Amino acid sequence: MGRDDARGAVYADIAEAFDAVLSSAEGERAERGEVPWLDEVIAELASITRQAHDLVVLHAVGGILAQRGNYSMADLAALTDADPAAVRRVLAELRARHFGIR
Repeated sequence: MGRDDARGAVYADIAEAFDAVLSSAEGERAERGEVPWLDEVIAELASITRQAHDLVVLHAVGGILAQRGNYSMADLAALTDADPAAVRRVLAELRARHFGIR
């Protein structure tokens, strides 16, 4: 396993860990009902979890784009086994950072 593969595996592990923490917090909310502070925690965890998954997608897409291919959004989603919406979100962020547009 190369360094890049190991990094991708670590990112995937982190995303999976955030999934578990978010699921646990949502289970806690289901047991307790609405608790304002818990709702805030869940909202923040959901955001962090999405970002962790975006990091996995970014890493996978970056590896493919480094090969200098011309890929459609559907191709990138299929090649990275990622949700097309996540690929779109990550590429939009990359464009915004590179070209300064939103």
